[in-house]
Amino acid sequence: RDGNRPALSTSYDGLEESLALVRTTCQSQGPFDGVLGFSQGATLAALLCLTTDLFQFAVLFAGYVPRDATVLAALDAGAPCRLPSFHCFGAT
Repeated sequence: RDGNRPALSTSYDGLEESLALVRTTCQSQGPFDGVLGFSQGATLAALLCLTTDLFQFAVLFAGYVPRDATVLAALDAGAPCRLPSFHCFGAT
């Protein structure tokens, strides 16, 4: 992993486990109408929205384009997303 900041990493340890946990949680405790994500969570939520039908909408704050080639390919494969979404970006 490159540094301690996920936005700068070129690979994500535990991504498949995280995706599986969210899917399992949604199946066992859902259904959920939508998903809200911030930063790394916004990127994860976007990936889930493009690869599953778990949610009807997404609210994403300060997400970023992943540097992991596999994750980026999965996002690109699911695009364009037809799910209603709100994206909030800002400058620091």
